Amino acid sequence: MACGRKFAIGIREDGTLVGWGLNTDGQTNVPESANFIAVSAGWDHSLGLQSDGSVVAWGNSGSWLEVPNGLVATAVAAGERVSLALRADGSIALWGEATGWTLPDGGTGKYRALSAGAHHSLAIRTDGTLVAFGPSSGECSCGSGETLASVVPEAGEGQYLAVGGLHCHSMAIRVDGTILGWGCGNVCNVLPPPTGTFAEVSGGYQHGLAMRTNSRVVAWGASGGDNCGHKFGQGEVPIELSVLPILRIGPSHSSWFNIVILAP
Repeated sequence: MACGRKFAIGIREDGTLVGWGLNTDGQTNVPESANFIAVSAGWDHSLGLQSDGSVVAWGNSGSWLEVPNGLVATAVAAGERVSLALRADGSIALWGEATGWTLPDGGTGKYRALSAGAHHSLAIRTDGTLVAFGPSSGECSCGSGETLASVVPEAGEGQYLAVGGLHCHSMAIRVDGTILGWGCGNVCNVLPPPTGTFAEVSGGYQHGLAMRTNSRVVAWGASGGDNCGHKFGQGEVPIELSVLPILRIGPSHSSWFNIVILAP
């Protein structure tokens, strides 16, 4: 499952897709196939990975839907008007409005994990080290003086297990289970991330979401409810949910909501 901007995509047990939420640009008009094994939702488009390694794109039309011919992938990541995939040989494929983007390691590196934010991406090399890339460098455009999400801070040395590219900030799980966070997160209280050990990390427009190694979910950042009448903000976990074991959290980078899969 994956959370986009005001829409979500899920994979059923039989490999078919289901979409719900905002559908102004075909965001929830999912392909009719029973072979999907992974999905990623961006700002207003999505990418689906099928069991044969082929990639399908749908949603708001543009160059980000033009999947490269012959692409065989092991992972996909949808950003804002940009799409990425991890090829079977470990290299990264990039397409869409990618002006100013430069692939890391001169485009010849090998990677085992990939995640996309709105205008940046994160990847873990096969040796476990972390890389971030995107069209910009320097400080955040918000004027906060913080390091851009597309620039790994000095504290980012070491090896990593998982990455989560959020809207304008980044999260990565070290091999010891702790989270490294950086980017524009101080503006919405996304930084620093919580302490403890974690297995998955994600979030959205102004919040972070993670699953601890004990299968409990934690959220932080923007909170206080919304204009739709929902009781809980995206940076708060309902009390009833905080004590339940979780199987997965919904990857996201631009949403104002969270989705988790409960353990049976």
